Amino acid sequence: MGGFGWAAKQLSQCFSQNVELGIEAVLLMARKVEASHTKIETLHGSRVLWRTGTLREQFRRIQAEKFDLLVSIDNQAIYRLFFWAVPRTPILFWIRDPWPPADKALIQSLKIPGSSHPPRGTQSRDMRSFCLDYYLSQALGRPMSFAVPAPFLADKILPTYGFQPAKIHYLPNILARNTRPVQKFTKPTVIVVGRLDPIKRPWLAVALAEKFPTVDFIFLGENHFKGAGGWEAEALPANVQMLGHVDGEQKAQLMSSAWVLLNTSIHEGLPVTFQESLAWETPIISCVNPDQVTAHFGIFVGDANGTGLQILPKFEAALNTLLHDSDRREYLGKAGRIWIESTHNQANFLSVFHSLCQEMNLFL
Repeated sequence: MGGFGWAAKQLSQCFSQNVELGIEAVLLMARKVEASHTKIETLHGSRVLWRTGTLREQFRRIQAEKFDLLVSIDNQAIYRLFFWAVPRTPILFWIRDPWPPADKALIQSLKIPGSSHPPRGTQSRDMRSFCLDYYLSQALGRPMSFAVPAPFLADKILPTYGFQPAKIHYLPNILARNTRPVQKFTKPTVIVVGRLDPIKRPWLAVALAEKFPTVDFIFLGENHFKGAGGWEAEALPANVQMLGHVDGEQKAQLMSSAWVLLNTSIHEGLPVTFQESLAWETPIISCVNPDQVTAHFGIFVGDANGTGLQILPKFEAALNTLLHDSDRREYLGKAGRIWIESTHNQANFLSVFHSLCQEMNLFL
């Protein structure tokens, strides 16, 4: 599950598990499926509305729900069906990963070591339709609010989408407070969480594992792209474990027991994995530094374009530092947990959410 799906899951569970709030969440599936397709009726405690039938039937089905509010996790052209089926229904846009020109240029520099194929998953996302939707919604008088889960993302909205909302609010994520004691592995262990796709540059983590044969490297994630333009794990060192997709209690156990979270991506918004890791007192080593989170609660090794292999010595030095300085490692992890528990929690989310609703003249 990616960051957008994770955010939708947290929203769904927040409202379905707290019935006293009096809010029913409905999950709208953006991709159309055939009527014969097996469709689940509920997910994460919420009803699921599938796209089936003709366009007119889809419009009628959406309109029949009489939604008070649409919450859009970022924005994609495929969402337009929902927006324009109910053209005056208020929308809250929770912008999580905008790609302004500078970010696009960095992403377009990405190369897979030893491959002549362009990496998949790096195609530029055309957001011009979002600009059109924004101004049309304004003309129709549709109330709109914009929010980000990290303040630094607010500065990326104008260069990405071509318009500047009057206000951009900070809407934190929802992370449950961890109540059990943190118990780290006896053996030094690094955890890598994310898709094994080129944009995440997993080859850097494997190359680092080769330099630390006495340290366990645990990878959680799978390939989304196969074949040309994807990345396949080959001839892995003995200290690497590829566990595939892991979620729930097993994921929490592994993230809480690891010594360090390693992130080698060429681009990120504010990764959910950073927040989950810090909630379990696991510091971060990364070449991305969203909102200074890496620098505050780990070691930021600096930006790196292309394959990223040129920055491998800095990753090596950073990992050596945290592996051999237990006091620093523990301090960074505990400081990160304090930050997470004081900001990214359900109470803070609901406080801002209700304020945004009131701003749009919704009193839920």
